[in-house]
Amino acid sequence: LNWGAPKSGALAWITAMAIGIVVFKGDLQIMALANTKGMSLSLYVLLIIWGAVLLYNLVAEQGAIDVIGDTMTKVSKDRLLQCLLMSWCFAAFLQGIAGFGVPVAVVAPIMVVMGFTPAVAAASTLVGHCWSISFGSMGSSYYTIQLTTKIPGEMIGPWMAIMFLIPILTTGLAVAHIYGGVAAVKKAFPAIFVTSVVMGFACWLLNKIGAAQLATLVPGLLGCGAITLMARSKMYADTEGTAGMIERKEALPMGFGLAFSPYLVLIAISISSQIGPIKKFFSPYSWSLPFPELTTGLGYVVKAEKGYSSINILSHPAPLLFFAAIAAIIIFGAAGKWRPGSFAKAFKNTVTQCVPTSYGIATMVMMALIMNDTGMTDVLAHGLAKATGAVF
Repeated sequence: LNWGAPKSGALAWITAMAIGIVVFKGDLQIMALANTKGMSLSLYVLLIIWGAVLLYNLVAEQGAIDVIGDTMTKVSKDRLLQCLLMSWCFAAFLQGIAGFGVPVAVVAPIMVVMGFTPAVAAASTLVGHCWSISFGSMGSSYYTIQLTTKIPGEMIGPWMAIMFLIPILTTGLAVAHIYGGVAAVKKAFPAIFVTSVVMGFACWLLNKIGAAQLATLVPGLLGCGAITLMARSKMYADTEGTAGMIERKEALPMGFGLAFSPYLVLIAISISSQIGPIKKFFSPYSWSLPFPELTTGLGYVVKAEKGYSSINILSHPAPLLFFAAIAAIIIFGAAGKWRPGSFAKAFKNTVTQCVPTSYGIATMVMMALIMNDTGMTDVLAHGLAKATGAVF
């Protein structure tokens, strides 16, 4: 029907409630508490999304994203490596800090200015950043997986990261193929392989130390560094890289260091939050809801929850994002680069970008919790296991 997430999610949510009540004998109390759980879990994720997009918009309003992008375009004169750098690594970095269309909206126009055709710019960015989505947007998708499966992060995160080496490598190869076919794949393979290992290892390491919110942001950044180093090797000494590039006439508003400083602050406080004594000191400062044990009319037991979807001041990414946003205001203000009225513009843009997404996420997560608490998911799981047997 060409519906977006808000309408589709709402219909799925209503359908789940109807089936949950009529077929799975969930009473109104079970429905109310399942929806409350869904809203609580949605809040956990949506706070990350709103914080990430607000920080991005604040930085973009100062012209800092343009500075970061312009710096990336000057890394290599090799057109193939430029394509990989922008659509595979830099787009992943942007997915890590904001997501929700930002990588495509930012990177594709920059690539057109660099001289790439619109088709190559759009397709390579859409494909190239795909590997970064699950840990992107400060880990919002990953935290949803963790919360709905109830598998501890220290268990699920590192194994997810190990498996991600496959999509990291294949999206890199796909971008090279989009740019120049099989010949480009062959030429770029050494750079793609080395960069894939660097990004895959960084993704695993950050999950291992408990900083999953950085497991796209930092690997994307390190990927940019790996491509930069490969570009300086004799293997990629192509000097015909600036053909078609539109020269920037206006002066950049600041240097790269200042432009990137809010994200350096974010990385620093995220990693610091995982240090034992700091983590222990802030662990009591959290918010969550308790839920009682309930039983459906068919005898399916919903276990009690003491602290469902707990939001901690330092282990949850949202407070870290808001701290980084405050730091951005202070840093740009102290440097004389803060543009009057930019907070209002950034907040307005954030609301416009996030409200439709928020409706879709809330309704679909509530649908998932209704399915969990009425026994639908249990039926699906047992049916799948029984049908596939030893293969499962």
